[in-house]
Amino acid sequence: MKKKRVYDQAQQMTGTSRSNIRNEVWLSNSVPPENRVPSLSKAHHYAVASLPHEVQKAWLEEAERKHLNVKQFRTLLKSARLDQQEQRMFWLKKAVPILMKAIGPIHDDALAKPLVDAIAEFVSLVEYQSKLNSKPESK
Repeated sequence: MKKKRVYDQAQQMTGTSRSNIRNEVWLSNSVPPENRVPSLSKAHHYAVASLPHEVQKAWLEEAERKHLNVKQFRTLLKSARLDQQEQRMFWLKKAVPILMKAIGPIHDDALAKPLVDAIAEFVSLVEYQSKLNSKPESK
């Protein structure tokens, strides 16, 4: 059955708009059932939907444990993201001079490109690692 037909049937059966159905499907796909916390609102789950699946449940359980409303929870998540950015910048400031020193002065664009690629790869690894480590502190 085509997606359009499925959405049409869902819309007829529930009386819900197509955009709301799409949002529900997106949320369902973004936050797996094993990560959901039934006592929290849908808005809490939307707040973690863009995070890696590995950390969603920990954040939702943190919101439940601290009885955070959605606004407080979003503020907590935003604060954690800022901390990650600071950590990323710390490592970048450390890594770039080390890479530059290891390679030495570069006056040839053909040699500079591998350095830029290496730095970009390093940055993406640091970002990935910081996502994996973005679970809230257990208390």
